[in-house]
This record gives sequence, structure tokens and C-alpha cells, in this order.
Amino acid sequence: MKKYWEQAVKRARDDLGANANYLLKAEEHSIAFKYAFSEEDLTMDSLFELAKIPPTHPEASKAFEALKKNIRYQSRILQIAHDHKSSEALAPDLLIYPEPVSTEQLFTWMPGVFFHGVVCTDMHLFVNEFYALAADAFTFDSSTVGRARFNLIGLKDSWIDNEGRATRAILVDFEKIRLIETDLLQPQKIHSAQFISLGRDEIDTHRILSERLNCVQINPFRVSWIADNKIASYKLWESHSIPTPDTLPINSINQTAINFVKQHKESILKPNFSTGGRGATFLNSTFDLHRSWDNKPEGFEWILQSRKDTVLFRLNANNRPQTLVLRLNVSGKNPSSLKVESAYAQIGRDRNSPASTFHGGKIISKHELEGNTGYIKANRWCPVVLDEFFWSQAYATAEQAAIIYQHLLLAGIDLIINVNSVGYPECLVLECNPRPGGLCRSLCIIDNTPKIGNQLWRTLYDAICNQQKD
Repeated sequence: MKKYWEQAVKRARDDLGANANYLLKAEEHSIAFKYAFSEEDLTMDSLFELAKIPPTHPEASKAFEALKKNIRYQSRILQIAHDHKSSEALAPDLLIYPEPVSTEQLFTWMPGVFFHGVVCTDMHLFVNEFYALAADAFTFDSSTVGRARFNLIGLKDSWIDNEGRATRAILVDFEKIRLIETDLLQPQKIHSAQFISLGRDEIDTHRILSERLNCVQINPFRVSWIADNKIASYKLWESHSIPTPDTLPINSINQTAINFVKQHKESILKPNFSTGGRGATFLNSTFDLHRSWDNKPEGFEWILQSRKDTVLFRLNANNRPQTLVLRLNVSGKNPSSLKVESAYAQIGRDRNSPASTFHGGKIISKHELEGNTGYIKANRWCPVVLDEFFWSQAYATAEQAAIIYQHLLLAGIDLIINVNSVGYPECLVLECNPRPGGLCRSLCIIDNTPKIGNQLWRTLYDAICNQQKD
């Protein structure tokens, strides 16, 4: 481990824009610790080996002492080292303070009025999502009123005390463009909250956390549960003439289910309550249906749905086509304010894999679709142009789909693309996610710059002010 340490310190200095003689502060050592693991196994044994390196100055001693004795500090160093090795960094370096900071110090970083907690249970890649939200809120405040109103803090659920206050937080120092993680000497009141990165049982976890926090919430469980219920959502969309694929709720393989699969050349079986593509299986025959059903757990509601994702993504003629889903972020509170402001696309591994990261797919930007969309007809690739009229219709469809949910401030609407009788692309609504992820990949639909939605922060600010009046 020692042989990597000098190089790790050098890389930390480079990240900080410091010269070769600069002595790292205690909190800046977390960057060097992260790099020291880059060529080693991410284990506690390796961490303890790293902790044996003699510190060279008092600030370093604080960091190495935490590395030896502070269990939370140890686990977070291992986590950021793992994230560094396994994924792309879409946020500034995270500086982990080995000692708590005072409220006075907190407010030097956070001059806003309202503390908005972004709450997670799964810290993997959470920093990327949190930073996207924090930067979006800061940009909105700066451009609207010329100062910060929201102080966004990233919170693991265990960092919230029984009174709903933050005892530890991740925050952004926008003056130096740094992410900071620290314990707080005095717990901090949270004025509002939202929930992302909640792990595999995210619906139940959302319910528990939402009931636990007594503050304004972006999509509290009491209003988001219907979006998690796919069957209920499809019925609502159908009643409002919003286009969706043919859908059949099932709890067993009966003749109706068999006839549905026979009727549709291709279909998909998925749980009624699931997120991120978990449990979804593509079907080409009744044999596939029986085989898939045999492996499904009992006691769940399921959905059969016709595949209408006709339009695919193909990078070039040498690449195979891949499934495609559009994610449009709709924010606002009422029909007059709901608006699509940002988007991205999800592509699957190939045409036979759902377009989700859970199934090995990936996220690409909306503008990467240009010139790379089409469909297969008679074994030929037929290009499809997604023109301005198509996108205006897609935005309108997403906004209409979000309107049916009362009081959802942010909805991730997923659309698939079919082609009509003359080969023109048309959108169908696939799902709504009330805890939309991928926000670090969301770009403005107008200029392709990082963005989530001005309407989100405008509506949230009004909601907090109204609650305080009451």
C-alpha cells in the first residue's frame, strides 16, 4: 500500500489544483485515500495497511486517526474508493471531514434559507445524483433571484435523527466547487425532502421514510403510490385516452393470458410493483410464458404487455440494434405548470433486452439519438427521423401522462416509440417513476446542458412558503 501512497497524494494535489509542496488538509486526505486503493483490493485489511503509513503533519494525523478508529469514516472511504474504480465520476471530488463541523461553519458553505434533504439508502453513485440536483437548484436560484434560497444536503437514512433532523450530510461548497461530507455538531432542521437511490425495496422504503419525515416532500408516498402501481396507472391513462401498449393484469397462466401472448407477436411479462426493469422478461411464445412463470415468486401481481417498442437505437451499420426508452422529466404541481424540461434515453444491450441499467443497458443523451434510430422491416433497417414535431408530441404526451397524478412535483415518464401505418414514429407511455433516477445524465431539451427542471424548484419553494404561513 505504501508504494501507491505518494502517487495518490500527487493525484489528490492535482485534483485540488495545488502545487507539489502543498500539505493536504485533513478533509482533503479522503481524495488521496480513494486513489491509494485504486490498485489494491477494497478490503478492511488494505485500509488498515493504509492507516499504518506515518502522517507527515498535524492535519494528516487527524485523517489517519479517523482511518484507524472511526467506523463510519472507514466505510465511507471504502465506498468512494469502490465508486471511483467502478464508475464514471459526474461530480466534484468528495472531501470527508474526520471531525464534526459547527453550525457556523455549515452556514459559511450554505447561505440559503431552506434546507432540502435528498435522502437515500444506497450510497453507491448517490453523489452523482445529489450533485446534479444541488447544481440545478443553485442555478435556478442564481438566475431567478441572484442568490441561494435552497441549501441541498445529501442524507443517508441513518443520518436523520428521531426528530427528522440531519446529523451528518453531504453538501456543495459552490465557491470552491467541492463536495463535502461531515458530521454536524448540532442537528440541522430539514424544511423539505425527496427520495432517490432507495435500493431494491424502494417502494416500501419510500413509504417508511415518507411517514417518518414531517416536512414538505417532493412526491410523498401518499401521492406517489399510484405511480408505483402500474395496473392503476394504465387504467387512468386509458380513461384519459393517453396511448399505452395493450396490457393484461394476471395472477396465473390461464387461457386469457395464453391468448394474449398468441395474439401479440412479442410481449413482456413484468411485476405490477417494480422499478428499474427488475423482473421484466421479453416473451416470444407461450413456451416463454410458461418457462418465465415457473421462475416467478408467488404472491405478486403481474402484467402482460404487448411490445410496441418498434423504434430501436443503432449506433452504426456495424452495430446491432438496441431497445430504446425515452425518459422525460416532468415537473410542476398543476396542469398549467407541468412541463418537460429535461430528458435522456435508455438503451438495452440488444433488441432482446429491456432498456434499463438493471439489465445491462445504459443511459445516453437525447441528442445522441440523432441519425441512429430506426426499425426492422423484412430484415432490413429502416431509418426513422425523430424531428421537431415528434419531440413536441412526445413532450405533450409525457405532460398528459403526468397530469393524472395529483401533487407529484417530479415525474420520470418513460416512453417507447412505435411507428404508424406510414412509418412515422409515435410515442406510447410505458411507466411513471415518482423517484426518478439518472438525473446526473439529464440534459435540457433545448440546449443539451445539464438540467432537471426550473418548475421543480419554483413549485417546491412555493410549497415551503405556504406551509410556513400555515
